[in-house]
Amino acid sequence: LCSLLIWFSGALANSCGSLTPALNITTPNIMEALTGSCLQIPCTYETEDPKYDSSKTIYGVWLKGGVNFWANASLVIFNSSGSINKYSLNMTGNLKEKNCTTLFPDIQTSHADKYYFRVENGDYKATACADPLQIKVKDSPWSPSINVPSDLKEHQSVTVTCSAFTPCPHSPPQLTWNLQQDSLRQTEKNTDGTFTTKIPGLVSAGSWVELSCSSRAKPPPRFTWFRNSKDGDINVSVEKMYGFNATEGGEFHCVASNDLGQQKSSVILVGIREDYHKTTTYHLIVLLIWNPVRLKKM
Repeated sequence: LCSLLIWFSGALANSCGSLTPALNITTPNIMEALTGSCLQIPCTYETEDPKYDSSKTIYGVWLKGGVNFWANASLVIFNSSGSINKYSLNMTGNLKEKNCTTLFPDIQTSHADKYYFRVENGDYKATACADPLQIKVKDSPWSPSINVPSDLKEHQSVTVTCSAFTPCPHSPPQLTWNLQQDSLRQTEKNTDGTFTTKIPGLVSAGSWVELSCSSRAKPPPRFTWFRNSKDGDINVSVEKMYGFNATEGGEFHCVASNDLGQQKSSVILVGIREDYHKTTTYHLIVLLIWNPVRLKKM
């Protein structure tokens, strides 16, 4: 899965003024979160200040909206000492290993802002003023991406993958597969996993009826529509879709063919009922599951 993370050097515009920062962190410059979900912030820190002593207790602090917390105490939203935790943050990283990774639960739009990390360790106290983290919050999830191999061949399995970005490891995206449905698709699933057409029932006398034939065959097939009669099948269309005014009932089927062979659909029965409304349009779709007959060249 991909992440929407943008990294910049701390040498860019910062909140340190003329001071050289005594603490630097490695974390995304910008992260996007989803309302109501969580956000895991990857974070490590470095310092060369001789006052820093990893053998002493280390506290991690997160500031929101600025670094001058001595003038505005409300900027402090989290202190790993437990004294302050406005947003129920959980520091999952080990500060003694210079890991400041933090889990931000239940993100809300009001949480969008710039955040700064601070370390307090005995006499050493420093804020990573050059490395702010910008958190953006969106209300709708990221669109999933679908990958279909470009080289498709008959009788060979194909793997179609669907993925979606999530910044919250504890709430992975729920992905649902849906076949695109056509109006009044008349199919039923067989025990072997294939689909065949169902008898659609009655249509209005004089109404417009459209019969559409589709196939997933590779290479793409040609389509021919036939009307069944006692004298044999009558070719009524060489298009994928066949439309007509239903003045009388009848039985229809389509044939899909390509260089590998051909396949015939099951029969669609179009019946007429006189008392139906006459302006209705019916879309009846035949879905062919392709089992090609390979033709031998002599």
